[in-house]
This record gives sequence, structure tokens and C-alpha cells, in this order.
Amino acid sequence: MRRLLLLSCALVTLSACTERIDNTVGCPLLCPRGAVDIQTATIEAVVLDTTVSALLAPGAEELMLLANRGDTLDTRIIMRFDSISPVYIPDPTNDLTEVPITEIYDAILRLRVSTLEGITQDPTTIEVFNVDGADPDTSVNALLPLFTADRLVGSGTFSAEDLDEADSLRVPLDGAALVPIIQATERLRLGLRVSGGGSVQIHVFSAESGLPALLSFRPDADTTVARVFYAPYSRTPPTPVELQANLSDFILFATVPPLGAITDLNVGGIPARRSYLRFVIPSFILDSSTVVRATLLLTQRPNPAFGLADTMGVTVNLVLANATVTDIARAATLTADPGVTAIDTLFTVPAESGERAVDIASFVRFWRGVSPSETPHAVVLASTRENGTALEARFYSTEAAPELRPKLRISYSPRQPPGLP
Repeated sequence: MRRLLLLSCALVTLSACTERIDNTVGCPLLCPRGAVDIQTATIEAVVLDTTVSALLAPGAEELMLLANRGDTLDTRIIMRFDSISPVYIPDPTNDLTEVPITEIYDAILRLRVSTLEGITQDPTTIEVFNVDGADPDTSVNALLPLFTADRLVGSGTFSAEDLDEADSLRVPLDGAALVPIIQATERLRLGLRVSGGGSVQIHVFSAESGLPALLSFRPDADTTVARVFYAPYSRTPPTPVELQANLSDFILFATVPPLGAITDLNVGGIPARRSYLRFVIPSFILDSSTVVRATLLLTQRPNPAFGLADTMGVTVNLVLANATVTDIARAATLTADPGVTAIDTLFTVPAESGERAVDIASFVRFWRGVSPSETPHAVVLASTRENGTALEARFYSTEAAPELRPKLRISYSPRQPPGLP
């Protein structure tokens, strides 16, 4: 109650201006008779804000970043093919006899890639390593030492033109190196690393996207014997099943830029993070007025890890989680489809600072019919390229000095009976 009283006082003291609309011609049924007063105020309506992980489970991203930007950013990709059989059937139509795989021909790892926001060099090389045997098998410290020359099982070199235009890349693998691994373990676990003459990054679709990588080869010199195909599949950990599926392919973060302070509102980065903001808007505005405009005001603080040429998009997404979801990180993933509900996208340069404004008027109007005790009035700030870019925008939170805190600038008019023609 004290918080609401303070908000009401702040509203009165921070009111910036009053507009008057004297002409009601053209909307006799929708507009009140006479002049309409539009009150504009800037208030500290955010009562809770925090930064949370953009993903609840590792490996759940749909787009994986394969990057090498010197000592600033180095990400690898791990792919598990845990269902490979050490035998094949040469003639399944007439004879189901199984034959051990002793040779592999024309082995290819096909990657589905996105050309958006890639950084290419001419040439760029993708190397593939055998990374099986790590314990624990998702640990950076355990997996990184396995990217060694004696474990190299394939590589492909591509021109910048190839990378800029292709929707898939075919990386040749060494069949002779694969045979003993498959015979011994009945699986392949591959690690991908990219390099070039300078900074390079490629976006690879994951199994979760529906466009998984495909491993294929011929198990026989006879070209009439069909190729065999495998998509990423993981048998570990045994439970939960959802995590097992997520870990069929995932990003390995070897080197990442420093993340923003937990006291800030951080958006993007890698691993990606989101910012959750919960609002309390005085009832005499929300319930008893017509909201004309509503703008979320944020003060950006510079992120020195990036340059002035780096631009990223930030969307404001409506949180749909009800009050029974007490885990803020979980609530921050339960949002309306941003492609449908996001009414504004903020394009910003992480290295810059200053005030930023984002339109959230439709969300505020929606909240008029939603009880905050049932569904908290909240939004999430998210990168338009979550886990597809290392760029991170930073904004001051409610823990900052008063002049830097998030604010809501809202224009409204007292609701009056509709006029008649």
C-alpha cells in the first residue's frame, strides 16, 4: 500500500504536461463531448527487475554460434551421434545378413546454416574433432583439451562467398579415422571449431530448430550400397529425457566476453540473458483512464567489449506467466510470441550510452483487464538473436540512482461517458 501511495504522489509531482483535444468531429460516439485533457506523467512503475538466463536447459537453443574472434570470443559446437551401428546390411531387399563396417567412404557432415549476421573470412576453415571420452561429458574443462591434432577427423575450407550465400555446408570427414571409433563405441561425438584470417562466426541450426546436421557415409566400396544417414542423438544423461534430447547438440563456450553486473539489466550476450521487469501502475490511470501512449524509458550504460559498428535488436515481450509461477527465470520464458505481440524493437549499439525509449502502450492497455494478483504485469527484454550473437546491451536497474532507473512515461485521459451525435 505504501508503494502505491508513493507511486501516486510521484505521478502528481512528475506530471510533465497536459494536452487538450478540443475537436471531436469525426468520432461523436467514441469521444466525450467538449475538450479532452491528456495528462502525461513519468513514474517509477517498475517494482521488480532482474536479469535471468534466456534458457532453462543447456542445449535448448535453436541456433548455435560457431565463432572465433581472437581472445574475445571462442565458441565450439558439440554434436552427439550415439546411435551409429557398427554393422550394415549390403542387400536389405534379398538378404538381411549384417556385415561389420570395416571401411567408410565419402563421409560428410552436412551443416544447415543461417547467413544472417555472419562474419566471414576468405578462406574460413571448419575443423571436426573426436571429442568422445570426456568426463563429465558437457564440461568445458573436460572437452576443450580434446580439440587436438591427433583427434582431428575432418575439415572443410570455404570461401567468404560460399559462407555468405549457402544455406548448408558439407564438411568432409576421414572415413579411416571414423571406423575404429565406431567399432569400439558404436557412436561418434564430434566437436566443431572454426578459424579464419580474422574474426569469423557462423550460425548453425540445431536439432531443436528442425534443421539438424546430418552425418552420412557409404559403408561399402560398392556404390550400389545405400548411404547411411544419422541425425544428432544423445543417450546421456539417462534422465531427464528432455535434457538428453537437448544435449544431442550444444554450444561449448571456450571464451566469452565478460557479462554485465548482476545489478544491471543485461540483454543478450552469450550464454544469452534476458531482463524481467514487473510493473505496478496506479489504478486511477490503469482502471479509470484511457491510455493514449505508454513508453518504457531505459538508461543504457556502455559495454566496452564491443565497438561502435556492432548493433543489436532488443524486443519487449509480454509475460504470460501467472502468479503460480514463482521462479522468475521460468516466468521470463513464458511470453507471448514476440512476432505477434512485440510492438517495438529497440536497435542499439552496446558500446553507447544514453536514454532509450520503447513503446509498450498495447501491453498497458491489455493489463487493464488483467488482475496483477493472478497474472503479474510484466515484460521481458530479449535479444532478437538470442544465443546467435555475443552482443550484450546493458541498462540501469531500479538499484541505480533515481535519475537512471527504468521509468514509465504514460499519457492518459480520464474516462468519460461517450458523446452522442
